[in-house]
Amino acid sequence: MRKVLLLLLIIYSVPGLASTIYVSLSGNDQTGNGTISSPFATISHALDVSSAGDTIQIRAGTYNEAVRIRNANITLKSYDSEHVIIHTPVDDENLDTTVTLDVDADGSTLEGLEITGGYYYGIMLFTRWDWGDPDDRTGVSRITIQNCKIHDTGRDCIKVTPECDYLTVADCEIYNSGIRYGGNAEGVDNVNSDYMVVRDCYIHDTATTGVYAKGGAIGAVIERNIIENCGEIGVALGFDTSPEYFDLTVNPDRYENIGGVVRNCLIRNTGMAGIAFYAAKDASAYNNTLVDTAQSAQSAIYFGVSLQDWEPDTDPNDGIGYRPASTNIHVENNIVFQDSSISTPMVFIRTFYHEGDVGRVNAMDGMPAMDYNCYWHGNSPLAFTDQRPGYEMENGSFSDWQNHISSEGHSFVANPSLDSEYRPAEGSPCIDAGDSSVPVSDDLDKNPRTAPFDIGAYEVNGDQPPVEGTAYYLPHIAHGNYTTYLLAYTPANEQAKFRVTLYGDDGRLLQNGSYVLAPRNTMKINVSSESGGAAMAATVTLTEGTAVFKGVFFNSSGGMAEFVLDSQLSDNLIYLFPSYNTSVSWNGLACWNTSDSAVSVVLTAYADGVAVGDQTVSLAAKENLVDVIGPDGAVLTGLGLHDFDMIRIQTTDSVLSGLNISGDGQEKLVFTPAIRLN
Repeated sequence: MRKVLLLLLIIYSVPGLASTIYVSLSGNDQTGNGTISSPFATISHALDVSSAGDTIQIRAGTYNEAVRIRNANITLKSYDSEHVIIHTPVDDENLDTTVTLDVDADGSTLEGLEITGGYYYGIMLFTRWDWGDPDDRTGVSRITIQNCKIHDTGRDCIKVTPECDYLTVADCEIYNSGIRYGGNAEGVDNVNSDYMVVRDCYIHDTATTGVYAKGGAIGAVIERNIIENCGEIGVALGFDTSPEYFDLTVNPDRYENIGGVVRNCLIRNTGMAGIAFYAAKDASAYNNTLVDTAQSAQSAIYFGVSLQDWEPDTDPNDGIGYRPASTNIHVENNIVFQDSSISTPMVFIRTFYHEGDVGRVNAMDGMPAMDYNCYWHGNSPLAFTDQRPGYEMENGSFSDWQNHISSEGHSFVANPSLDSEYRPAEGSPCIDAGDSSVPVSDDLDKNPRTAPFDIGAYEVNGDQPPVEGTAYYLPHIAHGNYTTYLLAYTPANEQAKFRVTLYGDDGRLLQNGSYVLAPRNTMKINVSSESGGAAMAATVTLTEGTAVFKGVFFNSSGGMAEFVLDSQLSDNLIYLFPSYNTSVSWNGLACWNTSDSAVSVVLTAYADGVAVGDQTVSLAAKENLVDVIGPDGAVLTGLGLHDFDMIRIQTTDSVLSGLNISGDGQEKLVFTPAIRLN
């Protein structure tokens, strides 16, 4: 027995062997031994006696103490998910931070804690950057903060200092920054910390910015967060950093942000930009939803300048740049939804000039790469501004903006039809309208994205292959200038069966055909040939298995357009015109009344969200309308294709409808399916 006890003592005393230490408000720092039956009373004492690798589990209650973690790989967590609050007052400058992670606390974790107060910060990651040794400027790294609440802090909720790399903030709620001083009080303030991840967090009611990564921060990933009610910016990749905090060895040009990405975030109700880029290089924003951002200044998507303490360039020939412009910025698959009362632009590229040492500072070098974005400003016109000399555009329209940056060819202006949680509702134009090549694999809810991606932070579940019995509608399939095909694809490892039914101009049944599609296979059916050129519309009904269907229209000169078929009729439809409509000179509308009674069809044209013309057309039972939109036709007489970017069709009953657009000599063909609004 004595040998066994001796062996246990030897094992217990082996250096580096991790142990668990318990803390409880009912414990005692003098008589306790840190076990669950005899815990310590304070977290600070438990940390004082801890060794690298230890776990400190804290029982429920409020611990009014400033905590400092000094050893590596310490885990500070609540016991069995009990409610633990660590608090210091915001008015005692001797208690500057509630929880500090010292420079030697690499690999430590905060889990399941509520952290409040701090004269400056709720949590601070410490650095040797300004200790005076130029050869050792490291900071605490590989810190994890998960499932915590950090709020009601004197200034920033989480402060990250230079070289505190590989921080992960996950599943946290961060709010009410700036209780003592709200002039500079972020939710997460990252200065020159590389590879930070802020993921699956709810960040709200910050005095200034929700999250920024600046000072040369490399590889920041800010994803799947809801960020709202920010006094200033929602998310900033870069900002404005004092020169002494840049690492000129790896970042000689003093970029504020390098390679940062914001994706799958819902950002709403901000005083300034929803997403901002300041002196950023190779940064991007993918699949975000911005709602009512930039309410008082800047723009929803903003390109700002960094003045960096107004420091002059003492040697302009040394190859080290100062206040660089953002470069190689990608912005795709984002919804920008602004209330009509908000007067700031959708996108703003700033310039700044000072007659002194600063000189000219531009926000961008060249143009950002932007596409597949949805913009909406209620019934108010959209505005896009570029202040840079040689690129000046003041409050330009969406089409002006597209021409200005020679991009956004797949972007459009339309009401994204968001539900109360800002997800695209059924019939939203953002469903299946995004670029599936962007580096995004899931959505804000962690659901996998399936091609074609939806625009915005959410991927609508309804976009999965349909259930058996779903019927699709393929309108306006007979036309002398193009050939209509039906494409079918089976995504599952099982066969699919479907039926194609063709209808004439008068609504009568022309033909039925049944098809079997092998697992994970494709099929192309020439519907025009099947109908003998006589059919006006078709239905495609899935009778077995799963399948995805597309309609494809080939112009006789080789142009092609394709779209996913709709599965429901509608009495409230909308069409979006592509950005290159300025080079197109002809367009036609096809509308087929499928009902047994007469319907009234109201066509309304919009430009930048404002109605510019309307026309009412009556259709008898089973009657169709095929006409040209513009001066040469009866529909929307007086308006040419260049005068509007959207058509809305409202009827007294559900109809099949389609729109095709082609250019001179029929060299282009675009067929846009109707987007259901009801």
